[in-house]
Amino acid sequence: MKFKRFVAFALTAVLSVSLVSCKSGSGAAKEVVTNFMTALTTYDMNEMSKYIEDFPDNTGTAYKHDIYTENYYSDLYALANSKLSYTIKSASAKEVKLSVTMPDIYTLYQNTFMSVLSQALSSEDSQNWVLDENNDPQILIIALMCQEIEDNGIDTVEEEITLSIGKINGEYKILTNDQLELLLTSKLSLAQKDAPANAADETTEG
Repeated sequence: MKFKRFVAFALTAVLSVSLVSCKSGSGAAKEVVTNFMTALTTYDMNEMSKYIEDFPDNTGTAYKHDIYTENYYSDLYALANSKLSYTIKSASAKEVKLSVTMPDIYTLYQNTFMSVLSQALSSEDSQNWVLDENNDPQILIIALMCQEIEDNGIDTVEEEITLSIGKINGEYKILTNDQLELLLTSKLSLAQKDAPANAADETTEG
């Protein structure tokens, strides 16, 4: 009888520990994401860095600027993210699923890119404008986007985002991957990749 009671007690203890561990894992992951999203609304890089593995690295891409940390871009995100909101759909120790209302930076970038390209190609000095290394179309595009948001606001889009969670040095962190990249930039990174294809279509039609 005593042995049976001991086994029952041991099983209860193991199950209790498992349930608490599971709860604390999902709870910790949820807390990390909540804190990160709060910092994201103002694009506070110092605060965000506490909750992510690292900012993505766009070294070696077609663009020479760091689209995650340089001032031109962080100013844009801080301005646009006043429109950012989210709901946590589910959470576990390994991932947190979000429904995010984010600023439609993708469309704004595409429209601004094509406007700048059109002006450059219609200029009498278009060849020099495009090839001059002292000119930086990306900085111009970002500045125009900021101005557009200040003047007319920005539309929003709904996105489903799944953030991967892992333990780094004993602390739960959001892991660096394409989902974090899209969330950090409100899909600007994707818009930049897609813009050259649109530019090719525009020049072909012309």
